[in-house]
Amino acid sequence: MISFRSHSLICAALECTDKESQRLELLWKLSKNENGVELQEREISAVVAAGNPSDDFRRAALVITSALLLMSTLGVLVGLAPGAVARNQLLVDSAQLLFASIAASIFAVTSWRNRTDTLHRVSVLMAIGLGGWAIGQCYWTVAHNAFEDPLPNLELGNIAYYLLPVCAIPALWMRASHLGAIKNRPTAISGLVMVGIAAFATTLAFVTISSSFSTGSQSWVSVMYPTTSMVLAAVAAMPILTAQRDLMTLVLAVGFSGLTISDFAFVIVTTSPGAAGLPAGTTLGYLLFTLAMCCAAVITSVPRTVRSSVSNAKTDSRARDMSQSLSTEAPALGVPDPSPPSSVP
Repeated sequence: MISFRSHSLICAALECTDKESQRLELLWKLSKNENGVELQEREISAVVAAGNPSDDFRRAALVITSALLLMSTLGVLVGLAPGAVARNQLLVDSAQLLFASIAASIFAVTSWRNRTDTLHRVSVLMAIGLGGWAIGQCYWTVAHNAFEDPLPNLELGNIAYYLLPVCAIPALWMRASHLGAIKNRPTAISGLVMVGIAAFATTLAFVTISSSFSTGSQSWVSVMYPTTSMVLAAVAAMPILTAQRDLMTLVLAVGFSGLTISDFAFVIVTTSPGAAGLPAGTTLGYLLFTLAMCCAAVITSVPRTVRSSVSNAKTDSRARDMSQSLSTEAPALGVPDPSPPSSVP
């Protein structure tokens, strides 16, 4: 057992970043007792496991993400290949529906398995939002392909589609708050409102300049699609602005950016008189979005399965090795021996 007068020795041994150093300092403060400042080996084990993600997790996430990217690429190549237009539409629409359904299912399973987790509600809201988006996409796919309507009047489909921003915005907000990206809540809320207003004004101006905007109710509903997508992309990217650059944040930001681009194309087409359908390539952003949601769902679920399979013996062994190295490397690091001097009778 080794006692520490500060957390600096642990940080030096683990080669911690600034964020990890702050976490270690908090652990050190919480572990202090009345007689000293001892940090138990079990707590060191938790720090080691938290600060050094499992290589198995990284490999699993890379393999699954690569497989989904390959599936998406093949779907795009086949869908855009010369051939029947109806076949291409069906392939692209079905791929979006499939990826959205898979993502919603994975988030739902993850939320059920981790009901006591602090981010449990994030997975629940993402599952509901993506499930609603999948229902809206199913409505679109049937109307677009079975009834051969180039631009279906969504009506009820709009309600299902709008479940995504209604649920995903608070989910992403809670996730950003958990990562420390939201420190001043009133300021952050004011910023979010300003982003929403700017997004709506930008969308309306862009649509008005790009097409002969019609003032029907359906047109106003369509304008809200890119507006909410821009807000989603902004909230998803908030952790990046505060140096919280993790893989899931990047995937979410890219996915909602793709959704925003395709929503802009969709609203321009739907608000233009005489539009005969969506041009080829405008739906690729939707495909990127659904694929990114699949990757985000996989990243959320993989740590629960992979990290839990690491045996306690392996973690305890790493902690003991680290404790021994700390006692031998303390003089070399310029840190005095923190152990209290032995009492001489």
